[in-house]
Formats: sequence, structure tokens, C-alpha cells
Amino acid sequence: MGKIILSAAFALFLFGGALACLRFGWRIGKRRFQTEGEVGQSGLGAIEGAIFGLMGLLIAFTFTGAATRFHERRDLSTSRLMASRQHPPLAVFLMLGLLVLLSSLMAGIGMAKAEKQSPLHLFGFAAIMSLSFYLILDIEYPRLGLVRIDSFDQALVELRASMN
Repeated sequence: MGKIILSAAFALFLFGGALACLRFGWRIGKRRFQTEGEVGQSGLGAIEGAIFGLMGLLIAFTFTGAATRFHERRDLSTSRLMASRQHPPLAVFLMLGLLVLLSSLMAGIGMAKAEKQSPLHLFGFAAIMSLSFYLILDIEYPRLGLVRIDSFDQALVELRASMN
């Protein structure tokens, strides 16, 4: 139960952090836009594209790996030792969280030309990023979260009982 609460807490932290970074980036970009004009924003598109691309790749690879391990655990749910050794290192999750926050900062800077920030875009971006991260963690720990493999465990218990 502790890991699922930790996953949810981290997703909520990312949601709040993404909102804060979007707002902070918007303020930085607004100030920069007022002092330097359009010239201050030139050349940033490549950097933003690289950061968003890296974040997308990291989310895709992490999600794909988690989904693959989920299916392997479902098929081999009795092999807990194998499943526990296959988790990505904590550094991957920390890097993913840092990229979410950095991407939020960059997106906020990119929205600086607007007088007001769009609440739909703010909450949408933060929600999608934090929910994606939560889903990855939930699939990584299928006995603890919303995505469960308990029915497969039960099937093995019943099979074992029928062998006696």
C-alpha cells in the first residue's frame, strides 16, 4: 500500500510542480518578451523541441518497458524475484520527473506572448504529464495499484490446489 500512496503523491507533486513551472516559465518569458521583444524568443524552438522530444522518448520507453514487464509478470506471476529485478532504476523515474518539470518551464516560457495563460492548457498539460507518470508507476507495481494481476495470482493458487 505504501508504494501506491507514494506513486500517487509523486504524481500529485508533479501536477503541482508542472503548474508552478508553467506559471514561472510564463513570467520569465513575459519579462524577457517585454525587454527583448521577438528577438528574445528566437532560437529557442530547437531547444524546446529537443527537450520535449527527449521527454516523449523517455515516457514511451518507460511505458513500453513497464507494459512488457506487466505482461511478463502476468504470465509468470509466481516468479516474484524475476519481476522485482526488472524495475527501472530510481534514476530513470527521477529523470522523467525532472523532464516533466523542465518541459513545463519551457512550455510556460513559450506561452509568454499571451496576456493571460489558458487554464485549459495549463491544467491539461500538467494533468496529462502527471497521469502518464502515475500510470507508468502503477503498471510497474501491478500488485499495489489500480492495474492489478491478482486474478492471475488466484488462478495459479487454484491450479496449485487442484494438483494436491
